Amino acid sequence: SSPQAPLMPQRVEQLTWLGLPPGTVAALRPYVTVLQSATATPVNMNTAKAEVIYASIDGISMADAQRIVTERDRAPLPTRSAAAKLLGREESALDTNKVGVSSSFFESRGRLRLGQIVVEERSVLQRAGLKVTALQRERGVIEAPLPGSTLPAR
Repeated sequence: SSPQAPLMPQRVEQLTWLGLPPGTVAALRPYVTVLQSATATPVNMNTAKAEVIYASIDGISMADAQRIVTERDRAPLPTRSAAAKLLGREESALDTNKVGVSSSFFESRGRLRLGQIVVEERSVLQRAGLKVTALQRERGVIEAPLPGSTLPAR
């Protein structure tokens, strides 16, 4: 890569670098993850929120997207064809670059409480076969003692 190449966002909050207003980024935050992938990453209809499915499939209603979520919560969608059938469409109507029924990328969140301190870690993971790689980690204190207070004795 060239020394003049722009620095690409690594986190959702950094989408403001591309000119998105902070309010838009805040609205997108619950629905998107920034991935450093050179290939298209389809939305997994077995894990995506209804709003994401709605935005990913041309010509469906929010009720259609919610129907997919309701059905997949009962049993995972085995194929894109099964999702298309729920929508009363042919499988070819679902763009393979936009939607699928499996994922290579996952988000993991964990919390640790030690006394009054709570630390949260968020990781973006990529699975390739049996190998899982952490692509990104963010860690932060979400609860801590107020200034001037003391932690309980151990």
